[in-house]
Amino acid sequence: ALRALRALRALRALRALRALTALTALMGLMLAMAAVPAAAQPTAPSQLRVLVGFAPGGGTDVVSRIYADGLRELMKTTVIVENKPGAGGAIAAQTALQPAAMPTILFAIDHQVAILQHVMKTPGFDAERDFIPLGRVVTYEMCMAVHSSVTAKNVAEFASAAKSEASLANVAVPAPGSNAQFIAHLVGSKFGVKMQPVPYRGAAPAMADLGGGQIKAAVMPCDAFNALAKAGHVRLIGYAGETRSARYPDVPAMQEAGLSLPSANSFLAAYAPKGTDAKLVAALRQATKDLFTLPGMVDRLNGTGMVAAYASADDLARYAKEASAFWAEQVKSSGFVAQ
Repeated sequence: ALRALRALRALRALRALRALTALTALMGLMLAMAAVPAAAQPTAPSQLRVLVGFAPGGGTDVVSRIYADGLRELMKTTVIVENKPGAGGAIAAQTALQPAAMPTILFAIDHQVAILQHVMKTPGFDAERDFIPLGRVVTYEMCMAVHSSVTAKNVAEFASAAKSEASLANVAVPAPGSNAQFIAHLVGSKFGVKMQPVPYRGAAPAMADLGGGQIKAAVMPCDAFNALAKAGHVRLIGYAGETRSARYPDVPAMQEAGLSLPSANSFLAAYAPKGTDAKLVAALRQATKDLFTLPGMVDRLNGTGMVAAYASADDLARYAKEASAFWAEQVKSSGFVAQ
């Protein structure tokens, strides 16, 4: 009986020791998890919304959907792209600041964050105050082109011709108050001729009129002219940059005519509304950077006619600020009246 009692006591002690060991291990694991840096904790929500300020099928929409595909793969979450066209992208920006059922990303064109505040009396948001930059995704290039019946080979020749033939000074632009409008203004201002912007609802209808000769000149994203230029209906006469574009090496840079234009500031980028959780902002910034390491992603972005060009949040903020200051000056000098 004594031996049995001793054996029972030994068994109980062993069980207690095992329980204590397990508890100690569990506490150690919990302490270790608590010590993991916050950035390493899960940050992806079950759903994300990407807001686009332009209609489905356009260049901005196409790039935004490629971006959304990258976020889905990298963050293993559902990403919904929602189009809110209107007011040059202001409606989408305003919507992004409203309470929503899921975290929101504004996929913006530079016009929304660098020009709208200068051409609208009440845009309903302040880009620098209300949005957190996540990263630049692509840049795009701006060009001036003329109908093939116009003999001008560069912007100086075009301006000279417009002085003697007033109809040439009517220049198609994709939207009122767009950077294209102020590029046309700069060309006219440089050579002493008043350019009259003719706003369209996007590049497609403008290209139809330019190709048909109803209007003789246009300023648009360069890739908008590709099909017409290839068919011989239009000629590119000026690239809005300081040096010639690798994509359009035969097109004179406007800098060659003495026009300084910050073409590198033309971009599409991702922003989060102010108030977005800091951990999520960090995760989205990392995912935007990692996007460019995904197989085939750079080719997909370049295939849109734009240029895959990642820039960090800090660099994006600087580019937007520089662009805003530049375009504010052009808006003022052009006499544009805020709508």
